[in-house]
Amino acid sequence: VSGRSVSEGPGNHADARKQFMKITHTAAKTAGKQRQAHEALILAALKASKATEVSIFLIQQLEICGGKAALPVLAEFMNDKHLGLNTTRAFIQLANYDRVQASGLLLEALSKSNSENKANLVNAASVLAYKDAKFVTIYRSVLAGSDVEKTAGLQGLAQLGEAEDSVVLLKSFKEANSIYRSRNFRLNLVYTENLGKKDKSVANTHLGLLKSELKTNEVPYITGIASVDFTINGVSEQWLTTMADCNRHTQVGLIRLLKAGKYKGISEKLQKQISASPANPVYLEALAQVDRLAATPYVIKGLNSSTAEIKALCTKLSVEYGDKIV
Repeated sequence: VSGRSVSEGPGNHADARKQFMKITHTAAKTAGKQRQAHEALILAALKASKATEVSIFLIQQLEICGGKAALPVLAEFMNDKHLGLNTTRAFIQLANYDRVQASGLLLEALSKSNSENKANLVNAASVLAYKDAKFVTIYRSVLAGSDVEKTAGLQGLAQLGEAEDSVVLLKSFKEANSIYRSRNFRLNLVYTENLGKKDKSVANTHLGLLKSELKTNEVPYITGIASVDFTINGVSEQWLTTMADCNRHTQVGLIRLLKAGKYKGISEKLQKQISASPANPVYLEALAQVDRLAATPYVIKGLNSSTAEIKALCTKLSVEYGDKIV
């Protein structure tokens, strides 16, 4: 089957590929010699392949059934004009079999790279979250390159979360065009969260500056800001107080965050907000999501509320609660 897959031609031997894929998936489910033997066969076939499409197919098989032995072979193709992208993707997939070896191979490939594939390799390093000094230097060096290289470098710096890169990350968002603005915003969130693990004060400053750069039509980004803020600092009274004045899109996003995060003391904080703003349904809606038991007395009381929005919400919640509301 392997011989038929790598024979001369465009690489469209459908039957051979289908059989090969079945064997690959079967071998991938096993451990030890059987899997290693199939991996060795794929690697031998890849070295023998003379057709780009066949080589790509074999590289894809390595993503499924490859391991440590595949890393040095894949590294040989990472700067290939036609195979580089597929090879690097497979390399990323398998790198955790030996991160130390993969790190060295990736650095060697980067030293031989050109402008066509450098961004691809830097992206691989950032995805694998390599933080060695040599990689840090590379992340920063490509910031002056193409937009694709710059994005890869920013992704690497975001994983590092070093205070000295705050200006660079913030600038990337401020000056980004419509194509990169959303992506660079997300990179800033990743950066801030990683920075917060080292220096909360600097992280909070960066997050505040990032929020100040939002445009009026970027309201959905507020939820992203809140998510990182909650992760670093927990849910503040300020966020909950301003929640009442947020647009509906932001309120829904914040409620989802509160439900998913299971933040300490959030039930008590929401009940405090209900007491302070009894006519605003958003706090009861949030409480019903994070602590149904605590919300039940408020729902029962709200069924007779003179505030139409509260009554409507409680009627809806009582239906959802069913016979669990007593």
